[in-house]
Amino acid sequence: MNYNMEDIQCIAQAVAKLVQADIHQEQTESKEAQTMAEFELAFREALRQIGAEAIGIFLSELQQTPESEIACECGGRQHYQRMRPTVTTTVFGKVEYIPAYYAGCWCGEGMAPLDKTYDLEAGAIRSGLAQLMTLAGIAFSFEESE
Repeated sequence: MNYNMEDIQCIAQAVAKLVQADIHQEQTESKEAQTMAEFELAFREALRQIGAEAIGIFLSELQQTPESEIACECGGRQHYQRMRPTVTTTVFGKVEYIPAYYAGCWCGEGMAPLDKTYDLEAGAIRSGLAQLMTLAGIAFSFEESE
């Protein structure tokens, strides 16, 4: 993906100010200078939280206006029930989004078309995180990879 450098710089400045305010507060409370490693951890945590929130917003905005009913895989019809908050786990941590949920077919199955379209599963660990977990399990001891 190719992103506009102006947009990246604007977002980077906002993140830098966010982290700077947090670091300033910590330094004021502890009276100790922080290290570059601590700065990096602060930026990584800020970016993780921003990423999780952004993915949640992105997924929720992919949800189109729900139809009153849709076709079920069994050949029956499912009826719109509600917008159901859902959580999935990504490389950014737990991400909440709000897909439309359908149920009421004679087969007893329910579904969220957004989940089906984008291969999402409530409570599941996304493939990107699963790959990182596998690498951690291979490269480190159990205690370290945990």
